[in-house]
Amino acid sequence: MGIAYSYFRTQGGFKTMMFGRALGQRGDIEGDMPLGFALRGIYAPSIGSGTLHLASSIVFEDKKENRSIGFSDRPEARDSRGGKALLLLSIDDPGLNSTFKTGFELAYINGPFSVEAEYLQVSVDIDPDDSPTFGGWHVQSTYVFGGQRSYSPGGFGGVRPDGDAGAWEIAARFSHMDLNDSGYIGGKQSNLTLGMNRYVTANLRFMMNVIFADISDTADGGASDRGPVIGVMRAHFYF
Repeated sequence: MGIAYSYFRTQGGFKTMMFGRALGQRGDIEGDMPLGFALRGIYAPSIGSGTLHLASSIVFEDKKENRSIGFSDRPEARDSRGGKALLLLSIDDPGLNSTFKTGFELAYINGPFSVEAEYLQVSVDIDPDDSPTFGGWHVQSTYVFGGQRSYSPGGFGGVRPDGDAGAWEIAARFSHMDLNDSGYIGGKQSNLTLGMNRYVTANLRFMMNVIFADISDTADGGASDRGPVIGVMRAHFYF
């Protein structure tokens, strides 16, 4: 639940929001509900025939009487229902006051080629203990044969084929997350994803990903370290 305002023009803009709890979450919160503030700014100048995307964001959330926070993730894979996230780290401490997130984005798009990178960091304010800081990042590149990915200040859009023959897209992505700091151990995770997408029309596509995951430095001393290989295929029709 919240209120947001955004302003975008040809070469950039910003969006800001104040927010509280999620809908239906009241039963999980005692006392005053959490209250947060978010701001994201974007600058997207033209560089030659392409576009450079620069953005940063901050999110502050006062946890009020809700003195717990959880961090969960899945190795770059979703099923038709969004996939089940694995809870990697749970902090339940009466001294937990707030969280502060910072994010940085860098991308470049030129015709069929695009490359992007993002970094996100979250600091958890816990009194009087050491306040842990966790982070994660990814870098990704794609190339489209027979089409190109759309972009407007704010983010990337979908791929539209140039003609009736449709389009093909190849992609590679590497991501890393570290949830170990100040005695809190949620583990580390790195993922290499290779993907190929077939865009039959602007409304129908078939996607295939192969994900090589590496999970390490977990709370059980590495007993649950593992490196699964995940295959994902999906057909998507939208209108």
